[in-house]
Amino acid sequence: MTTEYKQTPIGQVPKDWDVVRLGKTDVADIIMGQSPPSSTYNERGEGLPFLQGKAEFGDIYPKPVK
Repeated sequence: MTTEYKQTPIGQVPKDWDVVRLGKTDVADIIMGQSPPSSTYNERGEGLPFLQGKAEFGDIYPKPVK
């Protein structure tokens, strides 16, 4: 199976994909919630990143701090 690609603002994606902003379409609802306890954070890169909101989200990729 050969996949055809197209160029988009975030790079090449399969031709039948659409690039959309999350929260502004029917793709996802972004809901603010509570943060986990600070005792569960670390800056050693262990575990999954904790994305804290606008400060860590770029135009395309998040840049986690904790």
